Amino acid sequence: MIAVNDHTEQLAGGWGGTVLRTGGTVRRSTGHWTPAVHELLKHLESVGFEGAPRVFGVDSEGHEVLTFIDGQTAASAEGWPAWLRFEANLVRVARLLRRFHDAVKSFRPGPELQWRDGRRGLRDGEIIGHNDVSLANLVADSTGRIHSLIDWDNAGPTTRRRDLAYAAWHVVGLHARDHARARGWSKAPDVARRLQMFLDAYGLEDHEGFVDDIIACIGEAVRSCRVAVQAGDHGAWPFVALLARDLEFVCQHRSALEQRNHAMRA
Repeated sequence: MIAVNDHTEQLAGGWGGTVLRTGGTVRRSTGHWTPAVHELLKHLESVGFEGAPRVFGVDSEGHEVLTFIDGQTAASAEGWPAWLRFEANLVRVARLLRRFHDAVKSFRPGPELQWRDGRRGLRDGEIIGHNDVSLANLVADSTGRIHSLIDWDNAGPTTRRRDLAYAAWHVVGLHARDHARARGWSKAPDVARRLQMFLDAYGLEDHEGFVDDIIACIGEAVRSCRVAVQAGDHGAWPFVALLARDLEFVCQHRSALEQRNHAMRA
């Protein structure tokens, strides 16, 4: 076991539990998924992927111990910082996600490893994805350049396109007007143009049906929030309406999103 240092600082964020910083390490609450996530992070280190924390183990109080990735996050800022909306960072996130997907394609988790959603193993065509590439889980340097992903607790079996669709929803800014305004957009972004930039930066060859992938992703998030509310998590209730409006927004703009991407690929 790794000893707990007395000099600790509680970090902002960490919806999944306690997040403490001790020097150059972060200590976080664990769950049944932690051994699987640690194997994933060890694999990423072994193949040279630099956009994720490294694993040290578990401390004497049962917290996982990871490297602290220095930089700015949305949780450490007042509101949603401007650098999250930069087009240069839109491109950086897409390329970061592509590097991660390429790095993880050789990872074959053992059948004993269970992910947060209860899944084990991989089906044909699946990879282990991050599954939560949202603005809150991005780290930027002092100049606002995004370089890393944090909070890997939701990692698990998925496909490249599903992982990419979830990221596109958040990073492109595919939100209803009130949601976009709350995230710092003083005027509506050109989401069709931003989506095309994002997918081109990732290097997605087949754009056909990708807007439907995003719609399916948001729909699943809405359903998950409703299930949480039904289970007694009343804190999830505000998100049901918020995400439902995002879903309606993308459905209403489906043609424009598809046409822009098809035109740019022609």
